[in-house]
Amino acid sequence: MTKTQPRIYPNLIGSNWQTLNARGIFENINPACPNEIVGIFPKASRDDARQAIEAARAAFPHWAGTPAPLRAAVLDRASHILAARAEAIAT
Repeated sequence: MTKTQPRIYPNLIGSNWQTLNARGIFENINPACPNEIVGIFPKASRDDARQAIEAARAAFPHWAGTPAPLRAAVLDRASHILAARAEAIAT
């Protein structure tokens, strides 16, 4: 059996994907199989968290001002995309 390389998952802050930073990375281990690395993630700093919170606050007025039927359509589309990719997401 060949072992696959774990996927690297970036952090999304605002509209920027951040894969690496000065704080390094961490491996997420499968608790049911300690030899399996589920994924590799960048370590977030307090500054990263503040930036993410600021980006969310900045985006909120636009999202809140979006009519409910359009928000529902966006979320429905997202759910269909996730369902279509469920197998890939799970592995």
